[in-house]
Amino acid sequence: MSSAIIFGGAGFIGSNIGRELVNAGWRVTIVDGLMDRTTGDRENLTRLGVDAELIAQPVEKLENLNALIEGRDLVVDAMGWTRHLDAIRDPAHDLALNVASHLPVIRACSAVKPARVVYLGSRHQYGKTSTHEITEETPVAPVDPQGIHKTAAEQHWIIAAREHFRLASLRFGNTFGPNQPVGEGDAGLIGGFIRDALQGRVIKIFGGERVRNVLFAPDLARAVAQFGRIHPVETGVFNIAGTDVSIGLLAQTIVTAAGSGSFVEEPMPEHIARIDIGEAVFNGSKFEALVGKVSTTPVEDALHLSVEDARNRIAR
Repeated sequence: MSSAIIFGGAGFIGSNIGRELVNAGWRVTIVDGLMDRTTGDRENLTRLGVDAELIAQPVEKLENLNALIEGRDLVVDAMGWTRHLDAIRDPAHDLALNVASHLPVIRACSAVKPARVVYLGSRHQYGKTSTHEITEETPVAPVDPQGIHKTAAEQHWIIAAREHFRLASLRFGNTFGPNQPVGEGDAGLIGGFIRDALQGRVIKIFGGERVRNVLFAPDLARAVAQFGRIHPVETGVFNIAGTDVSIGLLAQTIVTAAGSGSFVEEPMPEHIARIDIGEAVFNGSKFEALVGKVSTTPVEDALHLSVEDARNRIAR
């Protein structure tokens, strides 16, 4: 039986990866500090039926980190803080969660050399480019602290991997799906839309024709599992392209699925414009050439599933 360890595996994206690997027959261990102001929560695993060992400790406090990683077929670094606006207000906290917390795992992987490692990067590392299309060769130019810190952690991983193990750094855009945060405050683009619709609020959109590349979390999890099954390859950065969809269509679909709420277009506030990443096409052909075509869920279906998941969580 293949064995994987997922750091940050009780969070939104990590729990989806955990479910995919467990359902595919992997033996999975999850390490998650369940820290405040993150999405880490035991209930995320329960809701998705993730039958995995949970070590509820911050990685900095684990004395047996090397032993936990040694012999694993796959290590997934899904740790992080994904609140862009909050990161601007508190960049030190973003630095701690998006860079510093990853260093003990990187050191441990350098020591015990697992077969392959996946680091979850971000489309935001590229920032707002002047090109029509984004490939892995497009220079990174992050426009906010989160993009800066995700890039810094990625570089730590890449430097260590050159000599010690094989690494895929996966960069992807707006991700949504089961266990997505929908609480008050900075819940992200889609999470905020879902929250407001379910509460019967008016969703404010800044340019309904603007396009975003969105990715359903279970689809991302399948991509990670596909990488975990291939033979080790050279270390590299890979874009995981989801589906391009207009912000107006996102809002309309979510309002329809929720059966409540509405949306209105307003001018983009200056503080949002400063971190806007533009509409360049996100090219994921390099990853598909490596692992094959990754099956994706139609966006409308995925949004309806996400709204129902959020509705059920709020009801409980």
